Amino acid sequence: MASEQDILSELQAMNSPLAGFSRDMPFDVPAGYFDGLPAQVLHMANKEVLPAGTAMPHIVHPDYFDTLPEQLLVTIRQQEQTPKTKIPVRRISLWRNVRWAAAAVLILSIGIGSYRVFSPQQVSVEEQLQSISDEAIMSYVEDNIYAFETETIINYMNTADINAASMQINKNDIEYYLQETGWQ
Repeated sequence: MASEQDILSELQAMNSPLAGFSRDMPFDVPAGYFDGLPAQVLHMANKEVLPAGTAMPHIVHPDYFDTLPEQLLVTIRQQEQTPKTKIPVRRISLWRNVRWAAAAVLILSIGIGSYRVFSPQQVSVEEQLQSISDEAIMSYVEDNIYAFETETIINYMNTADINAASMQINKNDIEYYLQETGWQ
């Protein structure tokens, strides 16, 4: 009994819920249960066991297959005599499809027309360049002359145009330009 008290005090020290349970067995065995147990086990072991699938789960009447053809013929004749309900045929109207197509074309044309009216028109590059004044171009070139590569400018210039333009320039005009810009 001392060991039971040691175990109980150890469970209480650990705050185990087992410390509060009773030490008595919760199940009782009826008196004389183990006296008749070997005889019951031998009786169950000696009992004849049928192999699986040998017992028929359904019972068929002895005259079932003799009367089957007659029953089938009667059922077929009854089905032939009952009036059949006709399934209504649904006709597809061509005009209905044409109306849907016309509606789709109408919506598409309204959408495209609205897009063309409300979207800004694209102006060509030539028109945009013509709208810029010569003074604006000159002021841009003067402000950004060092950003341009001289080789690129020379490659784009037409030598025939330069020669024709140089023939028209007077020596006095060149001197006047140099005096105006402060090069002299």
